[in-house]
Amino acid sequence: MKKAVKVQPDGKWEIIEFDDSTSLNILQKAVDGFIEAVTVKPNHFVMWVNDEYLYRPDFTQNILGTALYEEVTGA
Repeated sequence: MKKAVKVQPDGKWEIIEFDDSTSLNILQKAVDGFIEAVTVKPNHFVMWVNDEYLYRPDFTQNILGTALYEEVTGA
């Protein structure tokens, strides 16, 4: 079983579990749509995001997810 941390825009988070046969369905449900993988260097972990987030007016910025990305990348 693989695990991921789902980070919500309101700061809530949870651990989700999936395997190879369920990963696409579980990850799409977690991001509320089609997924896009963002490889975060230098640690080489992957953040899965909704690939339409820029075009969805119902989405708000995920402050915790953004902070995590910036902390890891130094951006």
